[in-house]
Amino acid sequence: MAGSNSKQSERPTFLLAAFGFDLRSLAVLRIGLATIIIINLLFGFGAIAFGHISFMQYDLSKHHRRSIRLKGYDYSQAGFYFVTICCYQRQRLFGEIINGTMRLNQHGEIIADTYQWLSSRYPYVHLDEWIVMPNHFHGIIVLSDKPRRGVSRNAPTQPKRKPLGRLIGAFKTVSTKKINQIRNAPGTPVWQRNYYEHIIRNETALNNIRQYIINNPLSWHQDQLHPDNPSKW
Repeated sequence: MAGSNSKQSERPTFLLAAFGFDLRSLAVLRIGLATIIIINLLFGFGAIAFGHISFMQYDLSKHHRRSIRLKGYDYSQAGFYFVTICCYQRQRLFGEIINGTMRLNQHGEIIADTYQWLSSRYPYVHLDEWIVMPNHFHGIIVLSDKPRRGVSRNAPTQPKRKPLGRLIGAFKTVSTKKINQIRNAPGTPVWQRNYYEHIIRNETALNNIRQYIINNPLSWHQDQLHPDNPSKW
């Protein structure tokens, strides 16, 4: 048995040597990786968790893409979710930015009202920071285990939480129907088919995304979603 264990212990060394590594460089590599992980966890520059990265500085150009839903993740479970939904063909339907402030038109008012409707319709939905932009929407949706005030936790008809995608679908369907009624254009798309979501995993990321949403009108002309700027949307 000792001989078998000895041969197995030699395999990693042989493989490392074949790729130009020795044990000393492996030790340095391990120390370096451990240091990076410790710094990330202490200062929040990027904490790796279940394949997602919680970032210290939210960078739209790096992270603002339609994400593939995390395979196997239950999007109906309690948590904080950052959502971005963009207008069809990046059309400016909801208003305009004037002196760094978003001015909603009638369509934009419908978007704001419909988003707030989500929290009145579903007692487990709480709305954190959000904003309607000229051609897109940002919001932090909180799915909670605790119903809002005025809703009994022991109510026999307390609904089961819908997954995030179903909630976004309801928001898009209701807002599209109302806008198309006003512009007498039934069946005309308002939103792009997909949406971006990010699972917020720590307070640092939450606060940075809140600040990003608040400051979004100030950076409108540099925004990746501005129709005059190149974009993957």
